[in-house]
Amino acid sequence: MQDIVIYNIKEYLFIIYIMTDKFTVRFCKRVNGEGLFTNTFIKKYNIVRLLEGPIKDVPDKYSIEIGTNYHITDKLGVYMNHSFQPSVFINGVEVVALKDINIGEEICFNYNKNETSMACPFETPNGIVNGYDSK
Repeated sequence: MQDIVIYNIKEYLFIIYIMTDKFTVRFCKRVNGEGLFTNTFIKKYNIVRLLEGPIKDVPDKYSIEIGTNYHITDKLGVYMNHSFQPSVFINGVEVVALKDINIGEEICFNYNKNETSMACPFETPNGIVNGYDSK
């Protein structure tokens, strides 16, 4: 299904929503930015989607690591935010549900567990990175 782009004006800001039959990109209060949300129920361990797009040997701000020296830029993957309580994990090009995901829930993964190298790894408020104390 082709993406439908709707422009809404809210407090003089343009907010872009991208909708497909399975996903919606919309404002995510948790990160104060855009996020990817499901329009369908997804059962635990089911494949949520397959990542598609250009593959490079170096990461960038929008790419997802799918193997050693393989980084893909997926048109919906760029909207998957980081979370220490993720709903999915990345297995090669497969985005796999870590739990049952209800309609309207955010599709997010733990960047620290997926990406081999990041300029600024995410820390929990108590300084934990990848399960280890970073302080």
